[in-house]
Amino acid sequence: MKKVRALSLAFLMVFTMFLGFSTPLTAQAASIDQIAIQAVPTQDGLVAVFLTNNSSTILEEVDLYIYYYDASGATIDMDADYAFDVLPGATVVYPMFTPESGYASYELDYELVIEDYDYYTSYSGVTASAAPGNGSIIVSCTNNTGTYLDWIDYIVLFYKGSTLVSMSWESYMDDIAAGDTAYAEELAYNQSTYEDLVYGVDYDNVVVYVNGAYTYNY
Repeated sequence: MKKVRALSLAFLMVFTMFLGFSTPLTAQAASIDQIAIQAVPTQDGLVAVFLTNNSSTILEEVDLYIYYYDASGATIDMDADYAFDVLPGATVVYPMFTPESGYASYELDYELVIEDYDYYTSYSGVTASAAPGNGSIIVSCTNNTGTYLDWIDYIVLFYKGSTLVSMSWESYMDDIAAGDTAYAEELAYNQSTYEDLVYGVDYDNVVVYVNGAYTYNY
């Protein structure tokens, strides 16, 4: 496993979105040294894990782990997720839970897994944006791949200046024809208090990351 150590109070702004090519890419092996990964805590008790594929091949699967420590260095909690079929140059984002009791620091582990996910094909060329409002936003994803997509996986991040205020959970759009734009409503709320986030007050920018766009091979 590869490890990255970080302080729990460190906030880092990341705005990278992959737009890339519009042709299907074949999964191949890549080096774990070509993976850039970092965790950014939100103001409302989550951690956003950003993973960037700096290789020229697809990352078929990357298992993600985060461990939380108290002030004495004892492990008090953990969470896990995984990214799959991350395209070359792409940045994807996954939400992680944090301990309700708080924590002093955290540590990221990740492991590259070589699998053959030949039951679907990944595509790039999806563009995404969001129109913010009070308590909800409208997300739009446009299919510029030139082919019908069975589903698009996306996630929404809410910022106030350079501070990551909150984030949504992963969401999906289904059955998007080539050239079409699909729309979805996402709630904007504090993950701890469940109160609505007000645009211009609680947050002033919304970033949508496309974690993947796929067609089934059966």
